[in-house]
Amino acid sequence: MKKGIRHVWCAAVLSATFALPSFASALTIQDILAMSRQGVSDDVLITVIQSASDLPEMTRDDYDALRKAGVSNKVASVLAARRKNAPVTPESPVTPESPVTPESPVTPESPVTPESPVTPEPTVVLENAVLAPVETSNAPLIFRKIFEEIYETFSVESEVSRRYAELQHATAQERASDAELPKVEAARAQIAQGNEVGGLETCLGLNEAFHPHLDTSLGAAVHQCVGLALEKMDAPAMAAVYLDRALQSASTIPEYSQTFLRFLDLARQTDFTSTAPERIAAHEGDISREARDAFTYFVAYSFVYGAHPDPARAQTMLESIPDTAPEYIRARILLATLAIRAPHFKFKTAAEYLNQALDALESCERGYCGELRDTAWLMLARIAFENHVYPAAHAFYQNVDVRSHHLHESMLEDAWGQVFDKQYASALALTHALRAPWFGKRWHPDLYLIEASAYLGLCRYARADEAVRRLRDTSIQDASVLRTYMASTPAREYYNQVIQHAAHPGTSSIPERIYHRVLADLTFRNLHRSIEFLTTEHQTLSRRVRADFVSLPRLQSMYEGEIASRQKLMSVVLGHIYESALNELHALDISASQVAIEIRLAERKREAECLKIAASGGQCVRETEERGPAPVVKADDEAFWRFDGEFWRDELRSYASGVTSLCAP
Repeated sequence: MKKGIRHVWCAAVLSATFALPSFASALTIQDILAMSRQGVSDDVLITVIQSASDLPEMTRDDYDALRKAGVSNKVASVLAARRKNAPVTPESPVTPESPVTPESPVTPESPVTPESPVTPEPTVVLENAVLAPVETSNAPLIFRKIFEEIYETFSVESEVSRRYAELQHATAQERASDAELPKVEAARAQIAQGNEVGGLETCLGLNEAFHPHLDTSLGAAVHQCVGLALEKMDAPAMAAVYLDRALQSASTIPEYSQTFLRFLDLARQTDFTSTAPERIAAHEGDISREARDAFTYFVAYSFVYGAHPDPARAQTMLESIPDTAPEYIRARILLATLAIRAPHFKFKTAAEYLNQALDALESCERGYCGELRDTAWLMLARIAFENHVYPAAHAFYQNVDVRSHHLHESMLEDAWGQVFDKQYASALALTHALRAPWFGKRWHPDLYLIEASAYLGLCRYARADEAVRRLRDTSIQDASVLRTYMASTPAREYYNQVIQHAAHPGTSSIPERIYHRVLADLTFRNLHRSIEFLTTEHQTLSRRVRADFVSLPRLQSMYEGEIASRQKLMSVVLGHIYESALNELHALDISASQVAIEIRLAERKREAECLKIAASGGQCVRETEERGPAPVVKADDEAFWRFDGEFWRDELRSYASGVTSLCAP
């Protein structure tokens, strides 16, 4: 520790200490001697002497002891100046070696010799300072503070030394690994020349020998090399994993922009998303102008749906994509998604983004433009639905193409909108269409609730009762079966049970409709596809590599580790799906109970009205049994198809319901 720093710290501590009114501030000769032996500076000793409330009687022996202990003349003179009521006696004359005291002032007859200390200016006493009575010495406190500072300094120096040793070790390792970079370049040359198996062997060997960290130059280069080799060997899933690691490295890999585009293509093929897009975002300066828009959209999308969301940053990045970029339409739709999220619910802003996307889609002829168009219409319909503009919502839902994967959800939501808009016949027509074989494996537990609500609106209470009963016998009953299944099955077995259900549904404990709920989940589908990709690649590569491929065990370990990690994550995903399904079914059960109560109340009201009508001589209209279908009469040039398992997809929105209302006018 530097002497000046220590002095400033000690002086500050002492000034604060002696200003306290309840703290003793006595000082003895032994205190001064002890501090001098400990190496306390003159400035600190002077501060201690000036802060003391009282000093003992001083004898010549005391001055001699101070001089032998190495106390300077400056300190001795200050001590003499501070001593109160201590007259000079013949037994203690002032000698050249003794400090001059105030009681023996310097006169012309007694000039000050070079050995005699000069008395300093009188000490300025702190104003309004209340000094503590003389009780004990301050030296123990001072020493404790000094020793604490010394210990702290030692601890800091020890930590610095440890970190320095670690840095030296890491630097040595990095230098050793950098020496292997030419081998990686040679392996990449092999891959480019068609010998991807040999290049993979070299890079996997380096990975095993050096265990390169993600942020080292060797680590980034090895991961890139493995990814490029696996891509050439038709293993896109694992290739995406390793290229993702290479792109995340703090050390920029060669051809970063081209590698990112290859990774993006592989990720789209295998439904893979980056595990750390924020690390990739740090390489924005390494991306070429041609790939900049694709890079911006990918990172922004990851900030919306990734493990570490940052919606504000995503919005800024999405708004920077120009309208000439292929990613512009997707960016506008994603911006609309952000706008309608809680707690903002900026429906007007979202509608503006969607209109911009639809305008751009008018001239878009790419293969994916149709699905983007359906997505935009579906989002517009939902905005109108949430704002209770049901006619507009119905029109927007109708714009979703019958070939779209959004068709099922658009029709189901449209049916609810028709119920709220009191277009009950239209709602029943949609529920009839949703029972087509095309939607046989879809999750729509509220279908019976829609029908019960529609029949209630048409005053057909028997049918409404029947719909509520079917809801409880099917979907609500599934909730009880699912709870029993979750209580008896460990979470780690969820995925294996789903696979078993797919192969042998009759032996599974999972309800069929809950299985359809699992298949409808996007996260499950993407994760399941990635596991299937990795499993297939593992089997294919094991057959393809040469017999002398030394790194085969490493390659197998790579795949087994990735598959195991995804299967473990799958158990968590399935747990969330099951909990969500239970919550949905519980809400349906409550809604069904409310509808049943409304049915009872409406029936009683109609009975009371019928009694009034009968009392006045009238006749009340009651619900009657449905008659069978009328015989089909057709001309010779007409043809009809019975609905017995097949249907025309373009007729799904052409169904109409002939159920009339029995409500009193």
